[in-house]
Amino acid sequence: MAGGFRDEAGGLLPGFAVGSRVAQYRLEERVGAGGMAVVFRAWDERLRRWVALKVLAPALEADEVFRRRFLREARAAAIDDPHIIPVFEAGEAAGALFIAMRYVPGGDVRSLVRRTGRLSWGRVTGIVSSVASALDTAHAAGLVHRDVKPANILVDVRPGRADHAYLSDFGLSKGSLWWSGPSGQGQFMGTLGYAAPEQLAGKPLDGRADQYSLACSAYELLAGSPPFPRDDPGAVIWAHMSEPPPPLTSRRPELPAAVDGVLAKALAKEPDHRYGSCRDFASALCAALDLAPSGGNGPTGVESGSWQDETTWPSSASAEQAEDLPVAAAAATVSRRRALRASITRPGQRNRRSLRLSVIPAAALTAVLSVLAAMAQFGLFRPDTSIPAAVHAQLSAPNYLGVYLPGGPGVFLPGRPSRYQPVADFAAAAGSRPNLVEYAISWGQPFTTSFAGTLCKHGEAPLVQMMPIGVSLAAIAAGHDDIYLRSYADSVRSFGHSVVIGFAPNMNTPWYTWGYRETAARTFVAAWRHIVTVFRRQGADNVTWLWTIGADQPATGPIMSWWPGASYVTWVGINGVYMNPSDTFGSVFVRTIDQVRAATNKPILLSGTSVLPSTKQYANILNLFKGIAQYRMLGLVWYDDDPPLEGSPLAEAAFRVGAARLNLVAAQP
Repeated sequence: MAGGFRDEAGGLLPGFAVGSRVAQYRLEERVGAGGMAVVFRAWDERLRRWVALKVLAPALEADEVFRRRFLREARAAAIDDPHIIPVFEAGEAAGALFIAMRYVPGGDVRSLVRRTGRLSWGRVTGIVSSVASALDTAHAAGLVHRDVKPANILVDVRPGRADHAYLSDFGLSKGSLWWSGPSGQGQFMGTLGYAAPEQLAGKPLDGRADQYSLACSAYELLAGSPPFPRDDPGAVIWAHMSEPPPPLTSRRPELPAAVDGVLAKALAKEPDHRYGSCRDFASALCAALDLAPSGGNGPTGVESGSWQDETTWPSSASAEQAEDLPVAAAAATVSRRRALRASITRPGQRNRRSLRLSVIPAAALTAVLSVLAAMAQFGLFRPDTSIPAAVHAQLSAPNYLGVYLPGGPGVFLPGRPSRYQPVADFAAAAGSRPNLVEYAISWGQPFTTSFAGTLCKHGEAPLVQMMPIGVSLAAIAAGHDDIYLRSYADSVRSFGHSVVIGFAPNMNTPWYTWGYRETAARTFVAAWRHIVTVFRRQGADNVTWLWTIGADQPATGPIMSWWPGASYVTWVGINGVYMNPSDTFGSVFVRTIDQVRAATNKPILLSGTSVLPSTKQYANILNLFKGIAQYRMLGLVWYDDDPPLEGSPLAEAAFRVGAARLNLVAAQP
């Protein structure tokens, strides 16, 4: 994952390589990158000390919104509190804005919770008291932080001295009466899991909004998760606005019952019902836990060296925490999903039908299978001249057989029948249970943990294609949708099982809004890299990244101009369809396979494949599986079409014979 950070940072800051200089600072190591800035560990050659140097991406310097947000963080250094990260200098050099801050050789508290789970009472009160001190000082100066959370709390860990907690990332701070996001009136800025109800509603904010976020953070440090963990961003918003926080003792029964009352008050929906200050909340929490108030200077017990984890930030320069997401995006999930259905169908093509098992007489099916077995026995599966390379061989490596699920899991439509039935129907028709199930989601739709769990129980991994319908790829690359991406990544990480994710598939085709007629290749590459980087920072290491192109699309230019780099891709997907009777594996796929393999040795999955009935379907299905074996493909995902596969006994039987040649391994439940 380190390579991912370095490549991403290089794309944001061309010319700012390790070893170069910004003012008197020598860049020694790139330690973080986001859509707004890049963070380096740098050596101050004048004062001979280490600093964390945050450099604004040059492409954003002309944007006054980003400049204000960037410099706001530097101005927070004027606030005198031992628990606010010190800023040494802010300026402009080498054509870039920069902030030099104290280098913190520790880590953020969120990483600590991820490693160890819930924390001891003493650790929590030490952290909360320190942050409460920083917040009350900021509030007295007229600033509201707006993004208090464990990832923005850093701990300086050094041998021979007590740990010291800092509140970082004041890039979102504003005067107490400011309510609209800097990117537009009425937009939400912050992190949904920790945002106060009045912040979500776009109302005027004061320090009590930060107290609410601090209470959410304290809850997470004690329980191991925030008070309202939900898969759907809309559900998180609803919970903050209307649901009481679950008693902490329901998750950690050994805690004193008094702690529930303290957190309930700090998490009150109405600001007037909360504590008068953050220190008051911290003191009440200490009293409920029967601990002496820390005063904000006690040790926190965070392990040393944790900043080196790639998902943490070593200073207040966590650029990815300062991105925007309109709250309306979560509320519009259902309408986006409906729009997706109309958007993903090619012009002139019908919508794909879900698979249904046709009833085939057992005697007829047995006869067909006997004929095909005889064909195999007498060598009729040997390579043909349409496949000019490779040695025909039975694959010994694990293969994948998948099915595309039109319309996705359908989790937003109450009362809808189970969406798993088409998968079961396909398994019966194919004679083999798939180990991948592909479906598309619209941008803003959360990860469907329950449906993914159903797939996993049946030995199938979800393959999710994220379709950027109605959003700008440039905005994604700039980090404007990072709240959604981090929420999605957290859900995938918490799911714990393998998930395959693709983004903007078939970018080399003309009929999508992200296709080559609408989007420059470099913009797609920047968006792809940013998404992968965000997931890796959030610790979603269970993701397999699938970069998908359309087979042999004309007039698109070099396919590999869309290639984001080997460190950002796990598998390559190629979508292709046998549309004419003369089509073969060679004519549909081989030219594209050769182009891909000239550039990378990544495994190739035929990720969207079908054989139309007008193409001598039974023969071409056999040809498809021969090509998979000869070219050592990872496998295929089958798109059913009208009529479906099981509408023809010969086609179904051919598919069964071909699928039986694959070395399928079920996903781990």
